[in-house]
Amino acid sequence: ALSSINLYALTSAERANVNWAPIGMNAMGLNAALGTLAAVIRARATGEGALIEVTGAESAAHWLPDGVDRALNAAQSYVRPGFAHEDGRMVGWPRLHAYETNDGRQIFFQATRPKFWERFCHAVERIDLVAASDEVIFREHTIIFRTRPASDWMELFLSKGIAGGPVNTMESLATDPHFLARDNVYEVRGPDGNALRLATTPVKTPGQRFAPEFAPGQWQHTQQVLAETLALDAEEVRDLLSQGAIYSQERR
Repeated sequence: ALSSINLYALTSAERANVNWAPIGMNAMGLNAALGTLAAVIRARATGEGALIEVTGAESAAHWLPDGVDRALNAAQSYVRPGFAHEDGRMVGWPRLHAYETNDGRQIFFQATRPKFWERFCHAVERIDLVAASDEVIFREHTIIFRTRPASDWMELFLSKGIAGGPVNTMESLATDPHFLARDNVYEVRGPDGNALRLATTPVKTPGQRFAPEFAPGQWQHTQQVLAETLALDAEEVRDLLSQGAIYSQERR
């Protein structure tokens, strides 16, 4: 494993205050889906199947390929000219930074492009900051952003065409107007008939809405899948079950 951090080794209170998420356990499902899709496409084209191996540890390692590539090629790596200051921070870092507002929330300021940066400086009447050093910009921004609540900053950004957005918690994201307007939530009925609101997908395709049915219960479709895929009748399935060849609820 790359980091070996278990989020669930923390208490509920500790988890509420962390600003990182486990990568391997979440990324391996995505990588498995991509691998399966690629295998299906290849099988259709060539008639050949594929063995697919995906691990959580390797998913975590490949999530940040720049770091691995740098370690693999240490003798050939070099510092990107003009990208960073001597202390390692990127040039212009205060223009891509989260700032606290006067209501205790944060705004992620994203004015890395000159047009966004100049619009912001004009909007807050601080033209003197356009050519200021990063240290000065950060110091002044820390003061400026604390003069208004997050909602006011978002109104300003939207009206002036400035890049930035709120720093959400899971709770605030669930009610964020932009997040909801982007079809990031759908509703499905559970086995008990109650409605559940679940997250969709960051991949948006016109005319195709992501709204899968509720996941089936364990073993719910076992016999149906065996009958349709392997052409087994009910007696053959019972024989396999009795022999332990098929894992079932009865043989847990």
